[in-house]
Amino acid sequence: MNILMVTMGMGIGGAETHIIELCRALTSRGVLVSVASAGGELVMALKESGAHHIYAPLDKKDPLSMMRSSAILSREIKRNKYDIVHAHARIPAFICGVLQRRLGFRFVTSAHYDFRVNGALRKMTDWGEHTFAVSDDLRRYLLREYGTCGDNVTVTVNGIDTGHFSPSTAEDIRSSLGLRDGEKMILHVSRLEDYSSLFAEKLISAMPEINATTAAKAVIIGGGEKLDELKTEAERINSALGREAVLLLGALSDVRDYIRACDVFASPSRAALEAMACAKPVIVGGSQGYIGIFDENAIYRAVSTNFCCRGEPLVQSDVLARDICRLLTSDSAYLTALGEYNRRFVLENYSASRMADDHMAVYGRLASVKTRCSEYDALICGYFGYGNMGDEAVLRGLIRGLRERKPDIRLCVMTASPGKTARAFCVDTVYRFDMARVRAAMKKSRLLIFGGGNLLQDSTSNASLRYYLYILRSAKSCGMKTAVYSNGIGPVLEAANLERIAAALSACDSVSMRENRSFELAKSLCPQNKNIRLTFDPVLLRESDDKNDIAGTLGLEKGKYFVISPREIDRFSMKKLADAANLIAKKYGLRPVLIAMQRGEDLPVCRALAGDIPGSFVATENTDLQCVLALLADAAFLISSRLHTLICATSAVCPMMAYSEDVKLRSYLEYSGIAEIAGISPSADIKSTPQEIGNIADAVISRGTEIKAHIRASLPTWRALAEYEFSEIIKLIQ
Repeated sequence: MNILMVTMGMGIGGAETHIIELCRALTSRGVLVSVASAGGELVMALKESGAHHIYAPLDKKDPLSMMRSSAILSREIKRNKYDIVHAHARIPAFICGVLQRRLGFRFVTSAHYDFRVNGALRKMTDWGEHTFAVSDDLRRYLLREYGTCGDNVTVTVNGIDTGHFSPSTAEDIRSSLGLRDGEKMILHVSRLEDYSSLFAEKLISAMPEINATTAAKAVIIGGGEKLDELKTEAERINSALGREAVLLLGALSDVRDYIRACDVFASPSRAALEAMACAKPVIVGGSQGYIGIFDENAIYRAVSTNFCCRGEPLVQSDVLARDICRLLTSDSAYLTALGEYNRRFVLENYSASRMADDHMAVYGRLASVKTRCSEYDALICGYFGYGNMGDEAVLRGLIRGLRERKPDIRLCVMTASPGKTARAFCVDTVYRFDMARVRAAMKKSRLLIFGGGNLLQDSTSNASLRYYLYILRSAKSCGMKTAVYSNGIGPVLEAANLERIAAALSACDSVSMRENRSFELAKSLCPQNKNIRLTFDPVLLRESDDKNDIAGTLGLEKGKYFVISPREIDRFSMKKLADAANLIAKKYGLRPVLIAMQRGEDLPVCRALAGDIPGSFVATENTDLQCVLALLADAAFLISSRLHTLICATSAVCPMMAYSEDVKLRSYLEYSGIAEIAGISPSADIKSTPQEIGNIADAVISRGTEIKAHIRASLPTWRALAEYEFSEIIKLIQ
């Protein structure tokens, strides 16, 4: 595999060290790695890692420099045919994004920091086809600020070379720093820019208080625009104390021996992890916040922000002095145990090998993807490109299942948002209403995959049904095979439309229905078609991530809330739902949480409902299906007006009920056996009173344990049915 990494420069810093460690881990596995940058102090270390360096003025924002960088990168990419281009900063990502649209290479990025965001910067920032985030909070930042699809973000680690950063002594360093017998050394490593020097300032101001307890010297390593100002302040403190208590060394390319020499290390981010790997007691804090002494009680707060302390209280000199003095005056057994715990934590959770594994998994998957194809194995038709989380999850599940079985499969998707869909799913696309181009794509494709979802219905409009039936007929006229995939039929209001649906399904090579009512209807409409199967929606294949504590992030107590997933209904019916939610909340002491599966349509409904439900919470961050699954996994139960939220609740093993006129929700609850377990139809409609809705909720909550047990026991079979459909599609393609 041949990888090109692109970053602004290779000066001294955490992101640059991250790149070097990643290069070292990748080249040790036989991967060819080149790095394009404006150069810097760490270029030699980069070359020693096995990577090749290419100069480009990527640290400059002026148009001439950006054009020059673009020309250099374009030439390199054309000449070396890289499998993956991986950008590590905003300017390189912008340039690579422009080139990718022209040259068609696979393009990924890394998010190392939560950059400031405004309209112009949001528009120019390009996160590529996949993004690596070095912490959970950066993943949430990408979802919140840029609307990035959560499935296209991999949370990785700041991998540490634990062979290089390992416990040892460094008496020569202590001597060179002028440390006297019994004098303790506090080490801080960070850039000293205006945005990153707060911790160094507070450490310097804390030194008189620290030295009132024990003799200590603060050694600060780092360069930047604030270095001279901090040196002046250090001289003032040293003069007041009558000795050198603060020493600023400027920027250094390798700090390992200084870490080994110190007694206490106090820094954020990657530097803290390097010190932990050296078995040092560590105080985690920086300019974005302060956590304090790292131990098992600080794990979640540190890990969730990549040890950067975002969202924590800012550091105060007296608090910092207190924590440093506590460590400096502790007995050696405690400090040794703390250091050993820190190293063990890094070995188990932050190895360079794990970082390389994360990257190789994504690189390998993307490198096999085929786009800009002259012919296609399959053209996919569905309700895609409208921001509906459920339908987008169907598409992702379908593409993932097919690529797992045939990594080089050539796919084209009909969508309302060709650019967004192409970038999010790494597929070729065609605008779904440009019928000339749709027909052209059909003539180049072997199979039409129709679905999933309830596409064959006339309740929204006859025009929608006519469109989808036209697509099925056109595919056949172009000589394609057709597979109706994980679909549903209805509601169908006109008898003539049932006849049209029957004619279309009879001509299909494969038909699978995602709930029993549609399955029985399809068989009755097309008795001659023997290839009609009952399946489950592919969204059921998605599993909740146990490590995703979205409830805690949103300030919710696990098991002490219930979820409402509404869609647009009349105001009177909405008021009945709100009244029922208030009854349930009061009776069970549960907090109502509202989620929007299709943000454009559902979020205004959520906010309107919240106005009628005191104490409710609108989860506006659930732009990601994994967040929805995690939220449902910790909920007491669900009331849903959308089918895909019911399916998500099944995957998350959450008791559920429906509030909808749409028969497909009731049919799904019957098909999955939840209605039978509840002992009552767990589906209310707009005719139901708030009390009747509450009675159904009572039944679901009271039988919650039985419902969960039934779902857990049935999930393997249901998921096997969903998986089977991918094999059927591959057979049709072959």
